Amino acid sequence: MSTLVSSRKRMTEHSTFSDKWRTIEETILSIFKKEVSKNSFQRIHHSVFQLCQAHYGSLVLEQLEEQFSAQVSTIIHRINGSSAYVADFLREWQDYNDSVSQISNILLYFNKNYMYTCHHSSIEHLGERIFCSSTLGDPEVSMYLIASIKESIHVPAAESTIRDIGQELYTAEGSKYFSRCMETPFVDAIVDKYAVQGKQQKQVLSTSGYLQWVQNVVRSESRKYADTFFYILVDKLTSALYSSLIVSTPASVDGMLTGPTGLVHMLEVWDVASISTFVQVFCAMKREKDVIDVIAHVLKEKSEDIINDRNTSVFPFPGVQKMLQLIARAKELDNLFPSEEGHSQSPFLRVIRNVLGSDTRFMETLSVYYDSGIRQGKEDIVSTVGNDVLTILQLTPDLEAFEVAFRSHLAARLIYAKPNAVDLECLFIDRLFNIYGSSVVNRFQKMVEDIRSATAAQEKLVADMKTKKISPPLEFDVLVLTSGLWPQYTNIPLSVPPSMEACKRVFQEYYRRRHNGRKLVFQMSLGSIAFQLWHGGRTYHVTAHTHFVNSIMALNSDENVSVAAVARQGGLSSDEVLTQLSTLCHVGLAERDGVDFRFNRHFYSSKAKVKVSAAVQKSSHDGGGISTATRRGMDGSRTMSLDATIVKLLKERNSIDYQTLCGAIESELRDVCSPTRTDIKLRIDALMEKGLLMRGESANSYFYCS
Repeated sequence: MSTLVSSRKRMTEHSTFSDKWRTIEETILSIFKKEVSKNSFQRIHHSVFQLCQAHYGSLVLEQLEEQFSAQVSTIIHRINGSSAYVADFLREWQDYNDSVSQISNILLYFNKNYMYTCHHSSIEHLGERIFCSSTLGDPEVSMYLIASIKESIHVPAAESTIRDIGQELYTAEGSKYFSRCMETPFVDAIVDKYAVQGKQQKQVLSTSGYLQWVQNVVRSESRKYADTFFYILVDKLTSALYSSLIVSTPASVDGMLTGPTGLVHMLEVWDVASISTFVQVFCAMKREKDVIDVIAHVLKEKSEDIINDRNTSVFPFPGVQKMLQLIARAKELDNLFPSEEGHSQSPFLRVIRNVLGSDTRFMETLSVYYDSGIRQGKEDIVSTVGNDVLTILQLTPDLEAFEVAFRSHLAARLIYAKPNAVDLECLFIDRLFNIYGSSVVNRFQKMVEDIRSATAAQEKLVADMKTKKISPPLEFDVLVLTSGLWPQYTNIPLSVPPSMEACKRVFQEYYRRRHNGRKLVFQMSLGSIAFQLWHGGRTYHVTAHTHFVNSIMALNSDENVSVAAVARQGGLSSDEVLTQLSTLCHVGLAERDGVDFRFNRHFYSSKAKVKVSAAVQKSSHDGGGISTATRRGMDGSRTMSLDATIVKLLKERNSIDYQTLCGAIESELRDVCSPTRTDIKLRIDALMEKGLLMRGESANSYFYCS
């Protein structure tokens, strides 16, 4: 009995569901067919309500899925083979969505009380999911749709259709199918269009022209879609165009970077406009590292070539001018790249900085450059040269080499400087102080103070001699330098004439009265002598280095002068005297008579001032060189290289033993000079006197004093 009752109950329940669902189904079919349903809204709503109350929600959902799937199948069949496939697909999709929306409205109770409550979904979402999975998710249907979209991209009449279907794809199923069905074909269609043109343009244009063409293409396409729905694809389109037209193959990129008209060539001819285009394009592709690496390599090579150019025969020096130009260009190149967080700042200036820090010899050239400029005595030239030097110094990681060289040149200038020239020196020293502080310029400032004190001391000496009515045999000026502030000079053994010795004694007595206990050494490797020459009815003012005194005075006779006699008198070697007399012949003051020399009775000069310079001395000697004693006192550039190398090695290694230091110095200076162990020992002692080095616990080890 109970089994029969249960069976009847199920049959009754099934009959109830079928009746109610039939009403709903008829209405759904009418909506899809765009017909008016014969069922009223109240009847439909009542049927839905009863089914939900009877817990038939899951059955209703199953039936809805069947109806939606059947309708989508009908749509696929209907548009299959259509010549306007995209437009028909879009129209059917929109009609389907409208129908689903109407169905959702008539099944409002079911939508709210079952779909949302039990599945957190809706009828609209159900319909959308079924449509998308059955069409866009079907490989055959989606492939046909994608092909049709790609063909329609460049058809002006299809523009609105492509836009509308793009919007549908973008909103459907959380953009699940947008990338595959719209983004990819859209981008591919445009890229394919320009790929063919790109091959043609690459054959006829230079690298710069081709990149400009690519840039114009990208900008044109970006502007075209900027204010449309497809603005969301502009970034992807831009990236794809760049990839297709520029980085399609590694060889293509290499050709643009290093080819005949590539980036390296642009840098060589300094085509800033083309370089800027290159940078913009590669930055847009996020490939700026390729460009930076190439530029940095070129700048490094140019910097290394420049610092090896030590031509100082023409002012302004070519090497310095090239370095200034390279720095200006490096700054310009740095400014071409966007300043973004995470990007290294000023990478190209840093390349030059590293090169300048790797070779201290250019700092010596820079000091010589300033020396040549300031010796011209014109403020505008000094200002320009000072600006040039500071521009390079501010990129130099270590000023030690420049300080050593500059101090040597400054000393040479100050020793023979006039008061206004000293003031001119202070202009640059003050600028150095404003930038680097006292740590760099302290010694320079003290040297200037020392010179000014020495000038005042000379005035006091003259006044003292006048007061005491002392009349020395010669007029003389004395410049007192404080040991420790100035470069270490090797004194030349020289016996001077009695008249000069008398002047030395006058000053010694004066100095000891005021500075008892101070050691006084007359530095014969410095200073100059002046003579009045009366000849041929004219008066000449002859100046020369101090160690020429005996050779010149020996000519003050009608007799021949022998090299040996002058050598004995001055305590110099015969080679030294021979060099001096040969120099005097070159100037015209002397002439050779066999192995001896004599005053040139036919001497004439259009200028009243005759200067016997060390440069003339060096070039006039048959052997092309000068004596050992003079070389030690005068080879400043060699000394500077040696000093700078010693300091550099000790700074790098902190401490080092003597033998290792000598070996390292010889290796460093192999292409510059060949210092002897005696030379090295003399410079170590000089640097220790300056306070730059100190001995370690072992007598043969040295430390750098920072």
